[in-house]
Order: sequence, then C-alpha cells, then structure tokens
Amino acid sequence: MSEQKALRKRLKQLFAELQEITASSPADEYPLQGWTWACDARGIYTACSPEVEEVLGIAAEEFIGQPLTSFRLAPESQRYLKAVLERAAPHSEAILQFIHKSGQLLSLRMHILKQQADDGQENGWSGFVQTIQEAATGDSAATLPPSPRLTRLSTDL
Repeated sequence: MSEQKALRKRLKQLFAELQEITASSPADEYPLQGWTWACDARGIYTACSPEVEEVLGIAAEEFIGQPLTSFRLAPESQRYLKAVLERAAPHSEAILQFIHKSGQLLSLRMHILKQQADDGQENGWSGFVQTIQEAATGDSAATLPPSPRLTRLSTDL
C-alpha cells in the first residue's frame, strides 16, 4: 500500500474515531471547536464548514475564493504555512495564528492532507482546523484544557 493510501486510510480511521468519541461524550465534556476546509491546487479555498463562524466570527462563505496561505492568518503564520505546503508532504500539521473578526489572535492547529487524483496529479489540499487556544487578550492567552482522548487522536497522525 502506498504511503498516500495508508495516510488516507489512517485519516479516515481517525475521523471515524473522533465521531464516535463526540457522539458518545456529553456535549460539554470534550468541547471540540474547529472546522473543515478544502482548496484547489492553486491554494484557493473551495469549501469551508460553517463551524468557522463559531471560532473566527466570520461566515464560511467569506473563505471561498480566498488564498489558503494568507486569508485570516497573521503574517508569520502566512510564511510558515507556505513553507509547510512547499515541503509537499502527504500529511502535515501546523500551529498557526488566525485573526478573529475582532482582531484578536487565535492559536489553531491545522491538519493538512494533500489531495491527489488517481493518476497522481496533485489537485489541492483538505483538512481541518482545531482550536487549541482561546483568543489572546493583552499579552497572554488562556489555553483550553486538553481532552485526553482527543490529544491521543492528534498524536496518532
């Protein structure tokens, strides 16, 4: 099995496990905030789930047509994400600073999966963004308490 197929299989397993955890846990026990997204081979958002509004305060529709490597990202995170994508790994993960509608910074974990057609041609990226830190206020930011079960999932990648 190719590395790409193995990674896709593992990602599907992780999503299934995540759905099982969230379905079987009380709603407030393990809060998981974040959203899913997709972009084309040029790095332009083609899809964004509505949950982004809960996290960044902006509608999902505002992402469509915007560049993955710069929209709602702090300048240092823009450079870092570009470098991550240039490595062309089948799966990547990056901690990035997103800019909330209010102007506050949020530290978020972006999971990135390179999408390829059956002929091996790269046709974009998809993934999900997960909240790991609340909005920064002043010089400090409050960290959300990690869920032991969800932490285990993110380290399995």
